Amino acid sequence: MLHDIVVALWFFLPAGLANMAPIFAAHTPLLSRLDAPMDGGKKLRGVRMLGENKTWRGLIAGTITGALVAFIQATAFGVWPEFADYIGLPTMTTGTTLLVGALLGFGALMGDAVESFFKRQLRIAPGKSWVPFDQTDFIIGATLCTLPLMQLSLGVYIWALILLCLLHFFSSFVGWKIGMKKSPI
Repeated sequence: MLHDIVVALWFFLPAGLANMAPIFAAHTPLLSRLDAPMDGGKKLRGVRMLGENKTWRGLIAGTITGALVAFIQATAFGVWPEFADYIGLPTMTTGTTLLVGALLGFGALMGDAVESFFKRQLRIAPGKSWVPFDQTDFIIGATLCTLPLMQLSLGVYIWALILLCLLHFFSSFVGWKIGMKKSPI
């Protein structure tokens, strides 16, 4: 069980950080040209498909963040080989590491975009909580994008859903307490 927990947290770290990247990218002037909505303003049944908050800038920033985090993790394996042995994930070339990280980042943001599509179609306001989908969309998207290259044990995926969902609730609560979010969930 502890092994599955460690693998879940380690493997999905690039997806989790990629999921936060759009927030920081929004404050990066160099990326302002990419601040275009992914849905191009298109509507379905009179409602925006994704909304203003799902931008190309965020998708690109998240994908790059995922690749960079995976690369840093792979570098850490070289520094700490005992941990690499404990984790038991396959040794990958630099290119494969970057690809898996990019897929984790891309999948996280696409999972969020799919969830956003359904929220818009159900007329749930942007920023309004939709439990448990807001907490799990990035994990499901990252999983689906990496499955062709890597399959982990069912326990790892279950622990990822549980732990990252709880971490999402905790971080949202902290964000609310310090005034960065409008609601605690």
